[in-house]
Amino acid sequence: YVENDHPAIIPPEEWDAVQEEIARRRTFREEHGLRGLCGSAGSPFYAKLFCSACDAKMQRIYNKGVSRPYWCCPVCRGRIDESELRARFCGAFNSLVKRRKRLKKAWEKKLEDGTPLEKVRAKQMADITDGGTIPYEIPELTQAILQTAWMSGDGEIEFEFSTGDRVK
Repeated sequence: YVENDHPAIIPPEEWDAVQEEIARRRTFREEHGLRGLCGSAGSPFYAKLFCSACDAKMQRIYNKGVSRPYWCCPVCRGRIDESELRARFCGAFNSLVKRRKRLKKAWEKKLEDGTPLEKVRAKQMADITDGGTIPYEIPELTQAILQTAWMSGDGEIEFEFSTGDRVK
């Protein structure tokens, strides 16, 4: 093994960010007792939506032809229709966009002083929110920027974005 023998295929900063994300996902899976972070027909909320009363991972339920998809706590039995969940995420994202000027200062600080992953996330959020509000939830956007969401027994949801920003 010889260091700096040839040009890197992946820039070192990007490599470090990816390694940090791999470690973050491993820790997240262990903390929440998850086997994986994808599933449920590719839903961007899979393994990211939890019950705040009991910490259980919410499950997506869909009986084809019988009901609309909904998310349910397997312990407390709290539930939310998927369409409502998507609408609330859209509202939370749009709230972030409206507060963009204030939040951008924190993102710029992360771009200067943050870890490689924080820098990537801050730039990503600044770029995405620069596009303005959205009229409906976009799964690819949700997958990219939603860290976790916690639903309380009264149906309130707190969304945590990849930059650490939280919106109820």
